[in-house]
Amino acid sequence: MEQIVSIVVLATFIFIVLKMVEIRYFHKEMKPLKEVIRESVFVGVAVAVAGIVTFAMNSELKTFMNTITEAPILNSATTQVFTDNPGF
Repeated sequence: MEQIVSIVVLATFIFIVLKMVEIRYFHKEMKPLKEVIRESVFVGVAVAVAGIVTFAMNSELKTFMNTITEAPILNSATTQVFTDNPGF
């Protein structure tokens, strides 16, 4: 969960910085701070939802991508490997 929060904070901070650069150097007129904050909240919510969905579907997404790319699927939790000398 802390990964999602840190990604949201970082993405929102980068958005605010880029928005301030855009307003200051490209548009040459100041927008109200209320609009910048509202857009930043939208970006934060969008990144949070995308992060939660991505982390929740991590294993399903990996299986789906392996099926599409026809990559062999190895699940280390169910794959048994003998590492000792054979008993015969």
